[in-house]
Amino acid sequence: MKKIITLLSNYIRYELKATYLINLLLFLIPITALNYYFNFESGILKTCNKEWYFFILCFFYYAIPLFYAVLVYAIQFNKKELFKNKRFLFLICFFPAIMAFDEAFHWHHELANGIQDEILKYYIKKVLNQSVRFVTYFLPILLYYIFLEKENNNFYGLAFKKSDLKPYLFMLFGIMMPLIVLVSFTDDFQSAYPVYNMSQFKEQLPGTHFQQVALYESMYLFDFINIELLFRGIMIHALYKYMGIECVLAVATVYCTFHFGKPVIETASSFFGGTILGILSLRTNSLMGGIIVHAGIALMMELASFAHQLHFFGL
Repeated sequence: MKKIITLLSNYIRYELKATYLINLLLFLIPITALNYYFNFESGILKTCNKEWYFFILCFFYYAIPLFYAVLVYAIQFNKKELFKNKRFLFLICFFPAIMAFDEAFHWHHELANGIQDEILKYYIKKVLNQSVRFVTYFLPILLYYIFLEKENNNFYGLAFKKSDLKPYLFMLFGIMMPLIVLVSFTDDFQSAYPVYNMSQFKEQLPGTHFQQVALYESMYLFDFINIELLFRGIMIHALYKYMGIECVLAVATVYCTFHFGKPVIETASSFFGGTILGILSLRTNSLMGGIIVHAGIALMMELASFAHQLHFFGL
């Protein structure tokens, strides 16, 4: 834990540029408020998911915060020459394109459309939804790594190596678990979780209820490998070559918009959580700790919501 505290302390004391952080927050705070006031992500954008232009809408939806963070960086630190670098321009378009590809990808639903039972079909689609980022995130990143990456030799921190995971476990159980229990009592949390919401159909699905939940939750947790690979892997390590440590805040800005549609507390905390995990990924050159923390938090949120459904907390 001491190493993590030292890394974060050094970042705050010596590397964090307060004016850059403020400029990003001046953008994030109003667009977050507008999104939740008008329900833009869930109530407007997602209603176009069957239209041919949905990919384009999603591209700009994720590109605008990244472009803003890059533009502010270029102006504030006098790095306008970045816009003459073809690889850099490719990357800042490649990342939102991956996210838009994921949002617009529905081909996996065709695999389930042949199932006659509507409840089973819905369940299979939910399971596939949690595993599709292997195609939309992992494979494009892998192709970039194989054909275009020249410097990173450990797959952006995903390569397995010996790591001290005890500090991450302390963060998970010593810090995050009590906070999750407290937040789980809010209406906002209980309306969004658990992500698995098909328990009422357990008698109509094959297998035991435990098997049904376990399959879905396993795919749900596995998905965090893909999410970490994008946000704390390639985005951090590729942009660091051009933006230095400021890439962490730039990526955290996009990561915050990625959470639009989640409970507002979760969205707000994602910027700071994304910043912390980004620093740790960059300085340890490993995603293992971030994957454990991120997937662990998600699992705890699921367990907390199930506990409320079972009146485990006595309410």
